[in-house]
Amino acid sequence: YIGYITQEIKVDKNDKLIITLEEDTETLDEVVVVGYGAIQKRSVSTAISTVKGGKISEMPTSNISQSLVGMSSGITLQQISGEPGAAPAIRVRGAGSINSGNDPLFVIDGYPTTDAELFNNINPADIADIQILKDAASSAIYGSKAGNGVIIVTTKQGQTGKPKVSFSTQVGWSEAQNYVQRTF
Repeated sequence: YIGYITQEIKVDKNDKLIITLEEDTETLDEVVVVGYGAIQKRSVSTAISTVKGGKISEMPTSNISQSLVGMSSGITLQQISGEPGAAPAIRVRGAGSINSGNDPLFVIDGYPTTDAELFNNINPADIADIQILKDAASSAIYGSKAGNGVIIVTTKQGQTGKPKVSFSTQVGWSEAQNYVQRTF
């Protein structure tokens, strides 16, 4: 079973066996959620990268897309606007088409969308983890929209116990460097 240690127990002449499952804390995090359920990461034959939410919330970037730089192989970001803080275009394993869009499919808590702006507007502190499906097997799960890869976002869920309040702030600015005044 997922998350439990495999045990071998020798059977003697005893008629009674008492078997208890012991949790395996090392492999508990190695569970991957895909379109058809949760499976162990070692039994997956597809290219999947996982980025934990804690790493994303620690990055001093203006959006989630920029936080993924260097966190997973096979992801490139293209800055398509010169505006400071503008969201880049995400490409999973390069461009898949010349004529149609190259954006990946975003699955946010089970709801699929191709809107990258919706993905970038998620609060980084609310993300539990991000899984990136990079190959054609994701098309078998999510259909033709997943031909350019799939980015699965799982947000944090409510927990029992006392309420927690957290506060985080960042300050930054952008300005043109070495602006040259033209004279005619």
